[in-house]
Amino acid sequence: MKSEMITWDSLSHMHLDSGTIVVDLREPAEFARGHYPGAKNIPYDQLGRYIGELEKYRRFIFYCDHGSRSLMVAKRLSRRGMYTLSVMGGYEAR
Repeated sequence: MKSEMITWDSLSHMHLDSGTIVVDLREPAEFARGHYPGAKNIPYDQLGRYIGELEKYRRFIFYCDHGSRSLMVAKRLSRRGMYTLSVMGGYEAR
């Protein structure tokens, strides 16, 4: 599968179904200061622990601070057959 990039504005206008999970890859303290409503916080360095849980979902939208970590994760998981989106510019682009 292919990983795609979207803008923060696009994310805020998307209709997210129950098969979509939004994942904030930032640290818990950053997440606590603000995040996309309904996002699940899985810090980048802990992602490996959650792969089994993530495989239950059909579609993923990842974001981090500036978009580089989320793009790496989205590409990696798309190679595993998951449909992934990465938010360009990350949380700072909101």
